[in-house]
Amino acid sequence: MIEPIRYDQEACPGLVTIVIPAYNRDHLIGATLETIRSQTYPNWEVIVVEDASVGETERIVNEFGDSVPNSVRYFRNAKNLGAADTRNVAFRVAQGQYIATLDSDDRWLPKYLQTMVDTLVRTGCDFAYADVTMVEDGTDRVIGNYGPTAEEVADFPTSLFSRGFLTPSATLMRRSVLERTGQWSSNHEYCEDYEFFLRCATLGVSFTHVPQSHCLYRKCHGDATTAKLALVVEAVAYTIRQYIGSPAIDPSTCRDYACKVFQQASRIHRRSKPENDASADRFRGGQLLIEAWRLRPARLHLLMKGLSVMLDSTATRMLVSKRPRPMLRTKIENLPKAVDILAQQLNRAEPINISESRKRAA
Repeated sequence: MIEPIRYDQEACPGLVTIVIPAYNRDHLIGATLETIRSQTYPNWEVIVVEDASVGETERIVNEFGDSVPNSVRYFRNAKNLGAADTRNVAFRVAQGQYIATLDSDDRWLPKYLQTMVDTLVRTGCDFAYADVTMVEDGTDRVIGNYGPTAEEVADFPTSLFSRGFLTPSATLMRRSVLERTGQWSSNHEYCEDYEFFLRCATLGVSFTHVPQSHCLYRKCHGDATTAKLALVVEAVAYTIRQYIGSPAIDPSTCRDYACKVFQQASRIHRRSKPENDASADRFRGGQLLIEAWRLRPARLHLLMKGLSVMLDSTATRMLVSKRPRPMLRTKIENLPKAVDILAQQLNRAEPINISESRKRAA
């Protein structure tokens, strides 16, 4: 259970606290800060938290702070904590009535804050989310607009299961949301934002969509989490399953989506090449099919396929081991041993959790 954040002081009316986590972003964060300077909404403060990286970020942030009349605060983690806990450092000291999360490589157009604040004031909602314009890293070439369809807006929050269309850099929430929901979860390394949005919906936070795009989302830089796509999709599946009991979402629908995403994650694990996705693991792909079957036990083909993939993966690993070539046996001759190994692993197996995912990806 994540405890709500307790603030010692009342929020400053109208103030927007802009939370920026940073890790090795010396070459990008300056441009991000400049787009804050250009905002037509003047009542803001900035909190940058550097996640134990070493470089020029502190200098860049301090120079920016010296050049503007607004409060600009810099913090640095002594050790690497990850994106969620890095944001949490800033959340706990935020003074604004509103909180905006901005990634250190994304940028805002001048009317972004004014549009988002006006939307929350007009609607009385707790949380506003907007479309983004995706641009290519290095060239700023426009790739396209990204946001929900009209049908997805109408079907919110159930529509979050079919596609993750909320982008942290294009959201604004009242600080009171954190007082209800608590901070971001550090147990969801690959989808901490997605888990937070589902938690907000579960706890009755009211959302509103801003159809315009006033945010430039940088796409295609090399350290993106899509380099570990199998593990990211797997994490999404476990997160959806976590919210099957949410009062905001039909349990059967949630169960169906979780089952579907487990199958997608399995397919990526089984078909991805290790050189393209370091997190891909064929044996794990079989385990995830069994997780999908647990959600829908009537679909026995998922169980059979999962067992088949695990058995085949185990046998293959045995055959390509480093033993001398003459000692190798045929696949059929090795099947009894493979079955014994598989049985032992299944007997020990618990439902896979996200912390295990992080260890395997390390």
